[in-house]
Parts: sequence; structure tokens; C-alpha cells
Amino acid sequence: VELSTGIAESESGNGLQVIPSPSNGMVSIRWADAQFNNARFDVLDALGRNVVSTRMSQSNNTRSMDLSFLPEGSYVARLSGESAEVWTRFVVLH
Repeated sequence: VELSTGIAESESGNGLQVIPSPSNGMVSIRWADAQFNNARFDVLDALGRNVVSTRMSQSNNTRSMDLSFLPEGSYVARLSGESAEVWTRFVVLH
């Protein structure tokens, strides 16, 4: 029997990191591909609801973000560019 979470497993090293994980909410978001320098960044909760949405406009492929307002739990971070999308999971613990 296979358990479905509704989220397809991603290949390791897909180019997006949210660190540290688990985190108290203060995270560093890093992406490997320059095509994501003007991409949309979303955070989805365990039910698939979009709880954060912003634009990533930094050209150095990294950004710090305060997500401490999120309740404890497991989240999916998604970075969507014009022609590609990457995601990763992370955990918030207070």
C-alpha cells in the first residue's frame, strides 16, 4: 500500500533550500538557478493552502525571511519562474 501526500516527490538537489529546518521561523532561502531571480515564492501548509506569497528579486540567489508567524508544522516552499518550478519541504518549530 502506497501513501499519497498529494505532493510528488522531487529529485534531490532540485535547486531550492530553506534552511535551517527545523527552524523557529527565521530562514534563509537559497536557489541555484538565475532564472528564479524574479520568481514567485510561495509557502503551502499541510493542507495545500497558500500561506505566504512574495516575489524573489535578489540577484544573489539568496534571501532571508521571517516566517515566525507561521504555526508549528510542516510546509512546502515553492519557487516558480517563467519556465520552471522547484520546491522543498521545511519544518517550523517554536
